[in-house]
Amino acid sequence: MSLMQQEATSSRAVPATLAGAALAASTALYFVDPNRHTLLVCPLRETTGLWCPFCGATRATYAVMHGDFMTALHDNAMYVVAIPALLLLWVRWLATGSRTPIPDFLIRRPRMRRQVMIGFIMGATIFMTLRNIPMGHWFAPIS
Repeated sequence: MSLMQQEATSSRAVPATLAGAALAASTALYFVDPNRHTLLVCPLRETTGLWCPFCGATRATYAVMHGDFMTALHDNAMYVVAIPALLLLWVRWLATGSRTPIPDFLIRRPRMRRQVMIGFIMGATIFMTLRNIPMGHWFAPIS
C-alpha cells in the first residue's frame, strides 16, 4: 500500500469510527423504547425544569427509525429537521479525508463556519425559548 493510500485510509478513520458508533447506538436504540426506559437524563431539565434544544432527540431518533415522523417532530422538531444536514456534513467530512474531529470544509472557510455557528446558536435559542413558553407548547416533548 502506497503512502497516499495509507493517508487516505487513516484520514477516513475518524468519520468511519463515528459512523460505526452511531450505527451501534442506533441499533441498540431501535430495540429499547426511550419512552418506557430512561436512557439519558438532561442536566438542564433536571435542575431547572426547562427543555433544552436537545431534549427529546433520543425519543425522536427512536420515532424516526420506526417511521413515526409526527411523533419525532413533536419530540424534537429542530433535531428531525437537522438530520439531513447532519448526514450531509458527515458525507462531506468523509469525502474531504480529514483526520481532524472538525471537518476541513468548516475550518477552511472561517466566515462560513462563523455564520453557521451563529445561525445554529440563534436557531437553538429560539427553539428552546418557544418550547418553554405556553404558546409554543407543541415544541416540547410529550414527557
